[in-house]
Amino acid sequence: MAQGKNYRALSSRNLNLGVCVGLAGLILTGCGSAQNGLSSDVPGGHQSNNASLTGPDTNAGHSLRAVSSWALMNEAALGHKPTLEEVAHSDANLLIINPALVTSDPKLVSKRLQDIKGSGSRRVIAMVDVAKITPASLAWNSAWQPKKAGVLPIGAPSWLHPATSVDQTVFDVTFWDGEWRAALGGQCARLIDAGFDGIALTGCDAYGEAAKTHPTAAADMAGLIKAVGDAERAKNSNATLIFDDPYFPGKLGDKDRKTFLDGVDGVTATRIFYGDPASADHTPNPNADLIAALDTLDRAGKKVLAWEQISGSDRAADFDARARTRGYLPFVPKPSDATHTAKSGSPQTAAAESNSASPAAVPTEQPIDGQKTNDSGQPSSAPATVYHL
Repeated sequence: MAQGKNYRALSSRNLNLGVCVGLAGLILTGCGSAQNGLSSDVPGGHQSNNASLTGPDTNAGHSLRAVSSWALMNEAALGHKPTLEEVAHSDANLLIINPALVTSDPKLVSKRLQDIKGSGSRRVIAMVDVAKITPASLAWNSAWQPKKAGVLPIGAPSWLHPATSVDQTVFDVTFWDGEWRAALGGQCARLIDAGFDGIALTGCDAYGEAAKTHPTAAADMAGLIKAVGDAERAKNSNATLIFDDPYFPGKLGDKDRKTFLDGVDGVTATRIFYGDPASADHTPNPNADLIAALDTLDRAGKKVLAWEQISGSDRAADFDARARTRGYLPFVPKPSDATHTAKSGSPQTAAAESNSASPAAVPTEQPIDGQKTNDSGQPSSAPATVYHL
């Protein structure tokens, strides 16, 4: 995904599940109504208008049509690990969170989720990585912890890659392995059973590196995501499925692309209109390739959940307007606040009540969500070939 240093996050708390079975998963997405008044960020840009499609998307997205605000509540977005209190005090009606925030104590999962959801219609989505695993994952077995670098413990699954050090906490997996597909599905199914409303799959761009030695990597990734969606909806027909690589559909053939798009509800994206947030001159720098990919998904009826790490109310307002002009649903996290949620109308900051309670024990997150980029801020994988719906 062409979004600067993005971050991918996975989590879920291990209940010492040996080899998981079943399939399920979800992702997030959100799209807002378009606004007029700004010039297009890319040549030939459009004012999003899904009504111009030949018909509504009937395969996915039902669970997101009423979403008017969203928030990515994780360390990568906020700059700190959010507490349960912070997440519960968000004013967004769709939240994407590290599931370990609620699954760290199996006895309290239902209560914690209910505390977050409150009495309204808020949807809570769990982030799950498709290409990595940590000891926080529900699919993890404590017997797999490495005792020697470069050597898999006896009994470890073939899809688990050897650790580079004995204290490693993030492990690569062979995502096209059938047993990993079952384990991932089992993890997602348990999250749905626990009360999550969907899953936001991260790490979907892993096919790019894998394709160097595994020619069918893109098709296999599409198959994995579809299988997760099918399994999750067997648990909850209204479950949400979101992915995090806007370029991915362009890597697929026409038939595979249609099947893939039929199964997902939306996409998350960052560094769309601004570049590196660490830059001294963090000025608008629209990524034309990324915008084109997102516009195509928007026209296909997929919710575009856009977020940007930017400081200053003027920049936040500018990002909000640019995103809404294209039909995306914007979110601007502010490190000084528990959350900043852009809702219908002008952007606004929702400062959560401060609390001195120590954060719940949550495993360290990986950088999450969105597209990985190289040092120049460009996508780590080449932009997708233009495709037509």
